[in-house]
Amino acid sequence: MARKAGVTAAETRAQLLEAAADVFAEKGNDGASISAITRTAGLSSGAIYAHYGSKADLFLAVLEEFCRGQFRHLIGTPAVRDVVDFAAIAGSRVDRREPRPAALMLEAIVAAKRDPEVRDLVMAYLADGEAQIAGAVKAGQHAGTVAADVGDQAFSRFVTMIGLGSALAATVGLPAPDHHDWAALVERLAATLRA
Repeated sequence: MARKAGVTAAETRAQLLEAAADVFAEKGNDGASISAITRTAGLSSGAIYAHYGSKADLFLAVLEEFCRGQFRHLIGTPAVRDVVDFAAIAGSRVDRREPRPAALMLEAIVAAKRDPEVRDLVMAYLADGEAQIAGAVKAGQHAGTVAADVGDQAFSRFVTMIGLGSALAATVGLPAPDHHDWAALVERLAATLRA
């Protein structure tokens, strides 16, 4: 049975992702088992395979939902007109990164070293994120809001490195800097990107 009676496919997926995020964050990719995830979710293993082809696919879906998803909601809001606004707002929040998404991102990096399927999925995930940021930089340059001398690939890699670094700091429990000082620094750096 793929899902509980009276529960939609979308609700089943959300339940699986929540349970999988908890299990992956606690046990890591290697330690997380399909049975532990289904037990935590209160579902059968058929529910996972009805929605995801493999544990690696489920892991990537968890990363998408809980790592990239925390910033996706900013896109298209009045506060985010372009990639500079996105950099300022998203960057000002990485000092307060939540532990679970941070642990998931670090586990993805560790798992990618050992598992070729996870490595390929994580590389595609990171490359897709960088391509989106680079495209936003080019669009901003075309619109005249981003400085012409900002390298789109360099900036997108910088964003990736800040994201990974913040995941490391949060996971090891490094104390956060003063939030107002951090936000002011990020705002100052983002302002240098403006045309």
